[in-house]
Amino acid sequence: MLTFLLASLGMTSILHSYRNMARLTIRPGKSIPVFCDELAKYVLHVDNHHGQARYAIAFQLAQQAPVIIDVLADSTTQIELPSPATQRGWLPITTLTISTRFPLGLVHAWSHLNLTTACLVYPRPAAAGMEIPSSSVGTGGNKTSRKIGNDDFLGVRNYHPGDSPRHIDWKAVARGQELLTKQFADNENSELWLDWNSLGNLDTEARLSQLCRWVIDADAAGNRYGLRLPLLHVPIGQGVEHRHQCLEALALYRDAT
Repeated sequence: MLTFLLASLGMTSILHSYRNMARLTIRPGKSIPVFCDELAKYVLHVDNHHGQARYAIAFQLAQQAPVIIDVLADSTTQIELPSPATQRGWLPITTLTISTRFPLGLVHAWSHLNLTTACLVYPRPAAAGMEIPSSSVGTGGNKTSRKIGNDDFLGVRNYHPGDSPRHIDWKAVARGQELLTKQFADNENSELWLDWNSLGNLDTEARLSQLCRWVIDADAAGNRYGLRLPLLHVPIGQGVEHRHQCLEALALYRDAT
């Protein structure tokens, strides 16, 4: 009797474990871009078009902890799968394993999925402190001179003795960073050109990191700015879409040589 009982439990577990995963539809969603060394998060939509809820469904990327969810009957559940972003560019999803041990934990049902989706990884931003070269700041008339004043925020640079305390970035000090001084321009129509060639003393990745920092600072200050890369110029602009366009160009940059 014990043998038949255990055999029936095994057969029942196999059936229910299989049914718990059968006919689920997995669709990739739109992943939000991240910066290098952050966690990329792949968005997936799990569709259950049947009248039976699914329980303890595990989604696992290679070498990552599984994400376990329940999917209600006739519903769609959205999940995010984290993965370290260790280099810039498009980061495709690794082999995804979907599995379950429901209902009794005696049977492990699993399947591999190959999804065509990727997360965009921006370069790692350089530390604040390097100021934008004077030749990069112009006016609406395409002049290249700059006058430091108190109107438009240009960015930050390392603190110099004698700088006004009003211009010190006290928020950075509160975060434990070194003393930084905010820079401003008098001309309301000033425009910034973030130029690859102005960073000739740096290697490729260091240039990209510094340009990434300048894009972030210029966007945070509400400035109009453009980006000059070898073989690619992003025109002067501002706003969320312009910021993404510049950061995407940096993320996907390939050395012209």
